[in-house]
Amino acid sequence: MRTPLTVARVGAVRELVAALRREKHSVNHIRIRAVLSVARGKYVPTVAESMAVAERAVRNWVHR
Repeated sequence: MRTPLTVARVGAVRELVAALRREKHSVNHIRIRAVLSVARGKYVPTVAESMAVAERAVRNWVHR
């Protein structure tokens, strides 16, 4: 089983919410929402399924 990803940066959720409000492009909006969900404690497979994207894509976005 894969190790669950976490976002450990202090203030990350607050920064992601602010970025989500500023973002105009829909593709980036989806990416930020996915990373925000992981930062709030959801698992990557759950996030990927709910957003209809590949798990690998969500993992890459979180790592970036």
